[in-house]
Amino acid sequence: LADHFKVPFFLIDVPFNHEICGVNEETATFNKVPQDRIDYVKAQFEEFIKFLEDITCKKFDYEKFNEVMAISNRTAKAWGKAMAYASMAPTPLDGFNMFNYMAMMVCLRGKKESAMLYEMIAAEMEENIKEGKSQFPGEQKYRIMWDGIACWPYLKHNYSSMLKHGVVISGSTYPKAWEIVYEVGNMDELASIYAGIGNNRNMEDQRDVRAVIQRNCQCDGVIYHMNRSCKVMDFMQPEMRRQVSEITNIPFVSFDGDQSDPKNFSEAQFETRVDALVENMKENKEGLV
Repeated sequence: LADHFKVPFFLIDVPFNHEICGVNEETATFNKVPQDRIDYVKAQFEEFIKFLEDITCKKFDYEKFNEVMAISNRTAKAWGKAMAYASMAPTPLDGFNMFNYMAMMVCLRGKKESAMLYEMIAAEMEENIKEGKSQFPGEQKYRIMWDGIACWPYLKHNYSSMLKHGVVISGSTYPKAWEIVYEVGNMDELASIYAGIGNNRNMEDQRDVRAVIQRNCQCDGVIYHMNRSCKVMDFMQPEMRRQVSEITNIPFVSFDGDQSDPKNFSEAQFETRVDALVENMKENKEGLV
């Protein structure tokens, strides 16, 4: 694209973390990566700032940067609080709505309006709890963890296929990944977050964070999205889900999909996988296995 439009570009390299850093079992978050990884990414941030100053002929506005970081923290905290209601049993939040709500968290986390939105959602959940209500329009029979990004072209189909069985999402890896908070003005912490993102974690850390989410969210089963646009997770997922299953001992299914290309998804396959998962979860609840 840079060649096509004849514009400069800057690439930030985030190395893969082979070292096992562990998981915080209370928050279901990854522990900090080694300092050398943080220093490496931070140095690129500093180089990037100089790059921006050169091509814009403007000095970097650290005061504005800190202001946006503060708003981003407010947004992330509100997002985390709102999405945490999905783990409650019964849940006042329809867990699938995490995918519907997350656009501003991903693209506009530095805007006050985003923080206000998620604070409003959290307040709505508090009201639902007081009134004994839920966004989920039916009986919550089975609680699952959804692993990976949503299959965006088929949101309605995916949701309807689970809703008819009373399947509610109580936890998910992808929405959780956006709950990012750092000290305002602290470039080390910012670099630490980017150096330790989920896709750059080894098998053991990936396995453990999923096992913790499934336990904390009281999941009866798991749906794994084999997202063909996310190669690193595709390669890791088959072995990872096997290891997670050995820890949690709850049923799981996977389906082929894509976050953008609708040709990589089959409605029939998704429906049969959900049917199979529901059958296994039902047998577990009835003590037949």
